[in-house]
This record gives sequence, C-alpha cells and structure tokens, in this order.
Amino acid sequence: MCGICLSLGGPVSGVDIVEGEVCLAGLEDAVRRRGPDSWGCEEVKIGGKICGAVLGMRGDVTRQPVGNGKAYLVWNGEIFDGLDVMGSHRADNDTVLLYNELAKASTGEDILAILASIKGPYAFIYTTETAVYYGRDPLGRRSLLYVNTAKNFHLMSVSSGLKGAVEVPTGGIYKLEKCDGGYRQEFLPWGDRWAADFNPLKMVGNPILDDPASVYLRALKKAVERRVVLGKGGIAVLYSGGVDCAVLAALAAVVMEEEGRGFEGIDLL
Repeated sequence: MCGICLSLGGPVSGVDIVEGEVCLAGLEDAVRRRGPDSWGCEEVKIGGKICGAVLGMRGDVTRQPVGNGKAYLVWNGEIFDGLDVMGSHRADNDTVLLYNELAKASTGEDILAILASIKGPYAFIYTTETAVYYGRDPLGRRSLLYVNTAKNFHLMSVSSGLKGAVEVPTGGIYKLEKCDGGYRQEFLPWGDRWAADFNPLKMVGNPILDDPASVYLRALKKAVERRVVLGKGGIAVLYSGGVDCAVLAALAAVVMEEEGRGFEGIDLL
C-alpha cells in the first residue's frame, strides 16, 4: 500500500471549482502516513509537486516518485499480469517496471494501451515535461481523488476530510496539459481495449472443457508462482493449520522446487 499525491499550480478548466483552498502541508501529511518506509517529493516540469509514500510489503523498498528529472511516476497498486512481470525484468519493482514501459511511450494512446494491459488493482499519476496522466484501474480497486480550487488542482490517494474531494472515474485515464490560466483536461477512454482482454477463460483455461478442479488449481498455482518468483527474500506462509494455508504452502513448495530453491525451505508462521 502506498500514498500518492500531486499538486498543480493552477485550476483545471471544465472541472467544478471548490471554494476555499487546500492546506498542502495537511494533504501531504495525510498521504505520508500511508507509507512509513519511504517518502519523497519532486518538482514537476509542468508546474507543481508530486509525492509518494511507500509501505514496503516484500523485497527492497523502492522510493517514490520514480523518475529521471523529466518524468515521474507514483504508483499505488500491484501488477499481476499484463507486463513482463515474469520475464527478463522479473526482479524489478512493479513501479520501476511500469515507469520503464511508460518512458517508451510517445503518445497518450501509447500510455493508455500500457495501463489497459495491466491486470491488477492500481491508482497512478505520471508526469512528463508537458503533461500529467492519472487514473485508476477499470474496476476502481484503488482510491484516487481530486480537488479543483481557483488556484490549484490536487490529486491524492486519501481524502483526509477534504471538502469537495471526488473519486476519479474509472472509465479511462486523464491527461492534463498547461494552458492560459491553468490546465486543460482530456479524457482517454478504455473503450474495448480493456473489455476485450478481460476474459477469465484466457487466464485459466476453459472450465466447460477442462476439469473444474484442474482449472482452479492451475490458476492458484500461477498466482503463488508469481509471489514466489518475484520475492527476493525468504518465503513464509501465515499458517493456521487449515486447508487453505496448507494448499498454499504445498504449492509454494512445488514452485520453489521447480525454481531450484527447494533447499531454502518455507517458514510457517
């Protein structure tokens, strides 16, 4: 879980204006509490400030924002599939992996296609020298809110009781560009990019033709494999002694054996 936010030095045209102003220090403090392991802020070229707080769940903690001085990404999510999480870059942090993909994009449509391919919950903010992109996964499983005032536009993953904070819709992603007096916004809808690819049969097989138990076991093993392969440290299972955790521990052991890591063992906590 991470906390992310962005504050721009001007309002967004065409978006309802909320009276009053947002206390930036209070907003950043609320976001910072979402990730005690790392906190970072960067000035963005388009005119504003982007910040990220990280709660490390596994492996090394990767500071956010991730960027190179020209472009920055803050990310609150998980990539289960869609990008090459199991391939040659499997040791990379999800945020680093996504940033590297976004850095290759040359248009908003390219960025939309990358985000549409991701399987997993997320909210993100990505800035370049000339634009800001932001949004949530199509199912809205991570929170991202906005407040538009007469002087500033804010995005944040927690509302912290802010008056007028509104959840970002999930029908696509949004692009902001600078204009006279503030910023203009463009909506990039998912269209059929996401809907056509969201097919459970493509992920686990055909439950009509295959044995249902085999379909379920195959999908569960694939999920466990991602956790085991991507994990840099030891493997542990919260173990109560029930059937569920016993099956997960057994599948983890199978995957570790296939990966040549059977000698490491599994901690049952």
